[in-house]
Parts: sequence; C-alpha cells; structure tokens
Amino acid sequence: MSIINKREPIVLFLGDIVIFYASLWLAYFLRFSEIPGGTLFKQHLLAFSLLFVFWITVFFILGLYNKNVFFFHGRLKEVLLKAHVVNSIISFIYFYTIPFFGINPKITLVFYIVISFMLILFWRVFISNFIFLKKREHAILVGEGEEMFELNKEVNGNDRYGLFFDKIFDLSVTSAEDLKNGITRAVEENGISTIVVDFRNIKSSPTLASLQDLVFNKVRFLDINNVYEDVFDRVPLSLINHNWFVENVSSYTESTYDILKRLMDVILGIILGAFTLLITPFVALAIKLDDGGKVFTKQERVGQNNHHFYVFKFRTLERIEEGVWHKESKNNPTRVGKILRVTSIDELPQILNILKGELSFIGPRSDLASLETRLRESLSHYSMRYIVRPGISGWAQVNQQYAPGHINPQTIDENKVRLAYDLYYVKNRSLMLDLVIALRTIQTLLSRTGK
Repeated sequence: MSIINKREPIVLFLGDIVIFYASLWLAYFLRFSEIPGGTLFKQHLLAFSLLFVFWITVFFILGLYNKNVFFFHGRLKEVLLKAHVVNSIISFIYFYTIPFFGINPKITLVFYIVISFMLILFWRVFISNFIFLKKREHAILVGEGEEMFELNKEVNGNDRYGLFFDKIFDLSVTSAEDLKNGITRAVEENGISTIVVDFRNIKSSPTLASLQDLVFNKVRFLDINNVYEDVFDRVPLSLINHNWFVENVSSYTESTYDILKRLMDVILGIILGAFTLLITPFVALAIKLDDGGKVFTKQERVGQNNHHFYVFKFRTLERIEEGVWHKESKNNPTRVGKILRVTSIDELPQILNILKGELSFIGPRSDLASLETRLRESLSHYSMRYIVRPGISGWAQVNQQYAPGHINPQTIDENKVRLAYDLYYVKNRSLMLDLVIALRTIQTLLSRTGK
C-alpha cells in the first residue's frame, strides 16, 4: 500500500479537462450573451477540443502532473503562469494558421484565456489542495542505513504524505527485545496505525513474528523498500541485497514492449537522422571557425550486457579526454560547445547508434568505458544497470539536477544516486514510464535553453 495518493494525477487531469470546457462555456456565454448551443457553439466545441490536446500536453511537459508539483506548492503558481503563457501563444497560432474550423474567435479566445487561467489557478491552488490534504496517520519506522533517515526527513517534512513517523528504531543499535517493547509501547501510547519496516533485514524477523497479532488492532505493516521507492522514485541502495535483484531485475521483458520501443526508436531515429544530416555542415563550420579543432569526438561506451561500442558526438570541449569527470579537469567547453551542450545538439550523431540498435532514446545513460571501470569498482551492483539497452535520456537524467550542459554526474556520490534511479527504471520499465521520461526530457531541455 502506498503512502502517496496515486489517484491524485488522474483527478487533477480530469479536473483540468472540466475547467477547460467550463471556461469555454463561460467565454461563449459572455461573448454572445446567450446559453451555449446550436451550430456555432458546436464549431467552437470541436475546434477547442483539439486545442485542449495541446494544452494538456504542455501541462505534462511542464510537470503539472508530476509528484514534485504536489509537494512543492511554492512553485505551482509560477508553473501555471508559464503553462498558460505557452498555451495562449499556441492558441493564437492554432486559430490563425488553421482556417479549417470556419471560425475566428478573437474576442471569445481572449475571454477564454482569461477565464481559464483564473479557474485553473483556483482549482489547482485552493480546491485540489483542500481535496487531497488529509489527516496524517501516526507511524513507526524500523530499519537501518542512510536511506532510512533520508526517508524519515522527507516524509515528516511534508504534510502531503499520509504518514508521520512518531518514532524511529535503528536496527543497527536496537536489540530485538528493546525493539519489541518499544513498538508495543508506541502502538499503545501514540495510536500507531502503520509500521514501516525493512522485511529483508534479518534483525527485524524475530520481532515481526512476535508482533503479528497487531494486525488484529488494525495496524498495517509496509515494506520500507516500497515506501522509499514511492517517495523518491528510486531504489534504496543500502537496503537492497542480492535477493532483491533475483526478485525484481530480469533481462526478460514483454516482447510487445520490446517491439514497440524498438519501432519508435527507428521511426524517430530516421526523422532526427535526417535533421542531423541537414545541420551537420553548419555545426561543423561553427566548430571550425571557433577554434579550428576536430568536429567529432569518438568515445568507447558500455552498452547492454556489457557490450562495448563506439559513439560519435560533436566536440564541445577544448580537448579530447577520457577517463575523467569534468570536475577533475580544467578542460572547459568551447564557445560553440556551450551552445551545443545546452541545446543537446552535441548528442545528435548518436542517432546512428540508435538505428544500429546499440542505443535507445530512453534508458540508463551509457558510460564511457574508461569511467565505467571506476564506477563498477566503487559501487556495488553497478553492472546490473547494463541489463537493458542504454539510452540518450533516462530516469536519472530527468530526476537529478545538473548544471546546464553537465549531463553526467561528476562524483561517486552523484553516480550512486544515478544508480538508484537507473535500477528503479530497470525494475519498472514500461512504455508509460518511457513516455513520462520523454516528456520530462522536453521539459528539461526547455528549462535549460531558457536560462
């Protein structure tokens, strides 16, 4: 059972649709001073219905259905304003370039834009917050490791979660007897309704066996690993063991998913490949005029099942280096390189690897072979991320926050977090997750280029 309301994005989506149509109804009423109906309104209804598809897509791209928006309401008004500005521009372009609908709703469109913004703002900031904000359950957290304390800080610091941890029991310093007595006392005195515990930890097994009767008092037990994944969208590395990989990670996937993903890679790869061929002479000229150096860099990468392959990228640094992170070197981006990195144009030559089947658009980002050895030696289970085909953009890239132009983590600790996100993707990969990553990648690119 999740401590996060998984229906919230669906309710917000349906609420947004209702607001869009209600705004159209009101705009038409104010414009023509009549109850909406008849042929003219039906024409407006058809035209605006197709427009709403673009509006909802913009909402997805800007993250208005992401969990982060629910938890960081300080940004919500800013994101809503940005979305409405973008959608307003789309609306004017839409109606003034597509004469198919036979209407030119100048005044109606202005009414609609103003009304829809006020209603969306009221719905998202006030109504939805009232609907989803609920009384938090008292809970106990049982486990060990840094992720346990990270989970406690995150959950207790945000009232959008359904739990509050009244007490923590660290299994590394708590005896079985103290754990049993402490949990029993906390349940009786604090009205505990939920116990989040590390079921895989052998130190918790004796205590859980003696406390199983608590279920008759309507106390529920949740696995700390599942709760951590729900909250952070990544796996808790310090809490997993080899059994976790046997249970959750497999090289087998549904053939339908594999076929559809590969088909989308090929179709999009052909389209972007043609674009790459078109702009390559101009990028090459810019690089040559900038510093006269090589146009491309050739890198050895690690792919699926630890297969090594080579990729080409447009050169963005002053010199070609391998085996070091950017922070370990004074090798800075060139003037043209900065632009190529911020816009991700430097990645486009990798379309060839996608068409060859060595890369995908979506998947764990491939490592330089020279750096992969360091990472595998420093991080346990690191090689498991190669059980799937790597990608140009992945779950880690859209979740971790990097400086513009720095698409790779620069330290072992940063790569540890990346591994946690990558293993989450390996465990949960699906077309829906790939779509979310694609939309959030667009969001990241737009925010980068807008800085």
